[in-house]
Amino acid sequence: FGVADAHIHSTSFGLTVSEDSEAGNYDGVYEGSYHSSFSNMKHGVGKLVFASGGSYQGNFSWNKMDGWGKLFYPSGRLAYEGYWKNNKFEGYGKLFN
Repeated sequence: FGVADAHIHSTSFGLTVSEDSEAGNYDGVYEGSYHSSFSNMKHGVGKLVFASGGSYQGNFSWNKMDGWGKLFYPSGRLAYEGYWKNNKFEGYGKLFN
């Protein structure tokens, strides 16, 4: 798949996310910054560990993976590093197998 078309729902990364992931609601644990006006809104730099064990580390904007970030397989191995927009790979990035 092309980087611009890849999405975190891809099972090739072994990630399990909730049905409401488009709204930025994931099954997993988040550690990081929140929006100053909304205590439950991921905004800034953080780490999200999915229930499957995979994780994302990087920038969040309005509860979505947005900006520079890294996606890791459940094993901890790097899967993707690059830019994100609205929870999708966008722009420059590298996929790792």
